[in-house]
Amino acid sequence: MAEADLSTLFQHWEKMADLQIKFIETLGKHKLDVAKSELVAAVAAGEMAVAQMKARVAQELEAALNRMNVVRYQSQQRIRRIRTAAAQAAMIRRGEQLDADLVPQVWVGLAFFQLLVPQATLDAIADTPLEPATRKGSAYCCNRDPSVACSDVPDTVENALMLLPWLKTKKYMPRIGTRAYRQVTAAFSTIAGVAAAETAKLETMLADMEAGTYKTWNPLAIAALPQSIDVKRIVEAGIGG
Repeated sequence: MAEADLSTLFQHWEKMADLQIKFIETLGKHKLDVAKSELVAAVAAGEMAVAQMKARVAQELEAALNRMNVVRYQSQQRIRRIRTAAAQAAMIRRGEQLDADLVPQVWVGLAFFQLLVPQATLDAIADTPLEPATRKGSAYCCNRDPSVACSDVPDTVENALMLLPWLKTKKYMPRIGTRAYRQVTAAFSTIAGVAAAETAKLETMLADMEAGTYKTWNPLAIAALPQSIDVKRIVEAGIGG
């Protein structure tokens, strides 16, 4: 995989973040229309308890939608941070050729995305054992002083996920072309690739809403949604109703 490919994978996070706002707003409006329709039906049927619940849901959704301009502004700030973190993390592809002053930024960028990905993604990386060649110190470089021999990866570092913080602590970069380089960049790619899958999921759900086949009140799980009270209210509104 070329460096540009890894950069492109991380750039999908920008598209995902932008699409999330569109999805949340569309979901909120869709839920609001359904709640109002069900409110009218409940009143007509004399089901006052149901009508009261649907009225409450509608009020909460309207209020949350009216405040979405705040979420949109926060999302633009978030997208700028994603753009910076994507550029930082993608520099792992330069390996021993990366300027030593930029090495810490790689791990700052990776840490940003590690906080956003589902636990299952991290578990998949943790399930990847280290190959014997990945444990050899000769597979790494101390970019600050390339003449210094790097330590072998100790046995306490059991898998690919544990390797990443170890490399950060040691200030090592994998040497291009080694098995270590391929294992490390594969871990980065797994994290970066979450956004493409989530974007596809969002696009499918938006299409379902447009077609009227989306199950409005079902529980929803989307990775890395904005941490906003109004977003949570829209996502959770009416579940079980």
